[in-house]
Amino acid sequence: MLAFILIVLMCLFYIMNEFLSFSIINSIYLILTAGVFILMWVRLTGLTKVFTMILLVAGMMIHIYTGDFIIEGLTQNVPLLALLLLAPLLSVPLRREGLLEGAISHLEQYQHHPRYLFYGISSMTAVVSPVLNMGAIRIVNGLIAHIKASPQVLSRSYFVGLTPAMIWSPFLAPVGIVLFYLDLQYLSFMPLAVTFAFLQLVIGLLLFRPAGKFQKDDSMTAFSRKERLDLIKILVFVLMILGILLVSEQLLDESMLLLVSLISLIVPGIWFVLRATKKIFKEEMSTFQNRLQHQSKNEICLFLSAGVFGNAVAGTGVRTLLEDAMIYASEFSLIFLFLFFVLCVSICAFLGIHQVITVPLLITAFLSTGSDVDPLLFAFICVFTWMVASALSPLNALNIIVSTSVERSGMTVAYKYNGVYFLVMIVLAGGFLMLF
Repeated sequence: MLAFILIVLMCLFYIMNEFLSFSIINSIYLILTAGVFILMWVRLTGLTKVFTMILLVAGMMIHIYTGDFIIEGLTQNVPLLALLLLAPLLSVPLRREGLLEGAISHLEQYQHHPRYLFYGISSMTAVVSPVLNMGAIRIVNGLIAHIKASPQVLSRSYFVGLTPAMIWSPFLAPVGIVLFYLDLQYLSFMPLAVTFAFLQLVIGLLLFRPAGKFQKDDSMTAFSRKERLDLIKILVFVLMILGILLVSEQLLDESMLLLVSLISLIVPGIWFVLRATKKIFKEEMSTFQNRLQHQSKNEICLFLSAGVFGNAVAGTGVRTLLEDAMIYASEFSLIFLFLFFVLCVSICAFLGIHQVITVPLLITAFLSTGSDVDPLLFAFICVFTWMVASALSPLNALNIIVSTSVERSGMTVAYKYNGVYFLVMIVLAGGFLMLF
C-alpha cells in the first residue's frame, strides 16, 4: 500500500510542480521520486535489478566526477512515466460499459476465416490503441482468447494495429517524449504523423492479409444494431479524448505529456462520479494498485535510473561524439541520418538499453549541433526509430507483450513473422522523408 500511495503522490506532485513553481513542492517531488525508486527496486529480481542499479550508480559517479548534484535527472523521465502509469485508466469506461466486448464478439464467427479475422483484430487494435497504449493488446487478446487463431495471424494483427498509433498518438511514449524534448506542439506534428500512420496501416493490411478468396459464407452475419452502436461509441470516445487534448494544448500551452496525464485522470474520474458504484470503484482501484505495485515495477525503476544516467552522460564527451556523427550524417544525406538513428537505437535496444535512454540522449546531442534539419522531420525520425526498436528488440515491452500473447519467442514474432513488415516500413519511412 505504501508503494502505491507514493507512486500516486509522485504523479500528482509532478503535475503540481508543472503549474506551481515552489521550491518546497519541487523538494517533496524529488523525495517522493527517490522513495518510489527505492521501494520498487527492492522488489525487482534478476538482470533488471542489476541493470537499473548499474544505471543509477554509473550516473551518480559521473555526476560526482563532473561536480553536479549526484542524483540530478532522477525526475527527468517522470513525465513519461506518469503517462505510462495513468493512461491505462482510460480503458475503465470502455471496459465497464461493455463496449469492447460488444464490438469484439462479432469476430467469433471469423475464427475459421483468417483473412476476416486478421482484418478484424488489426482494425480493433488500431481503433483503441491510440488512447489505451500497449494495454490495447492485452485487452483485445484477453477478449479473443477463446477464438482459434494462429500465432502468426495474431502477432501480425497486433503489430499492424498498434505500431501506427506509436507514430501519431500522444498517448504513447514515442510521440510524447520526443515532442517534450524538442518543445514542439502536437498540432504541428500531427498532419505529418497521421499521414504516415495511415499509409503504414493500409500497407500492413495489404502486405499481411492471409491468402484465400475474400468470400462470405452462410455462417457470417452482418453487424447487429448493438454491435454497430458499440463501435460508434468507441470511435466517439477516442475522438473525444483526442479533441480534448488538442483544445487543451492550444488553451493551456503546456507539454503534451502533462496534458495526457491530466486527461488520463480527469476523464475516468468524471465517469466514476457519473456512472460507477462504490463496488466498481473499489474493484478498479484494487486493479490499479496491483498494476502499479507489481506489473509496473520494471518500467518505474528503468525510467528513473535512466533519467539519472542519461542526464549524466549528456554532459560528457559521449555527446560530443554523437554530435559529430549526426553533423556528418545530416550533411551527407537526410536518409543517412535516418539510417544512423534506426541502427543506433535498434542495436542499443537489442542489447537491453531502452529508447528512453538513447533517444533523449540523441535528441540532446542533435539540438547542440545547430543542424538545419526540419524539427518536424527530425521528430518523425525519432518517433519512427523508437517504434521500430520497440518491436524488434525481445527486451522491449511491445515485443514482450506480443510474444507473450501469442506464446512465441520475441525473435520469432519480430523477425520470422513480421520482419518483412518492418523492412518495408523502413523503406517507406525513408521515401516519406525524402518526399517531404
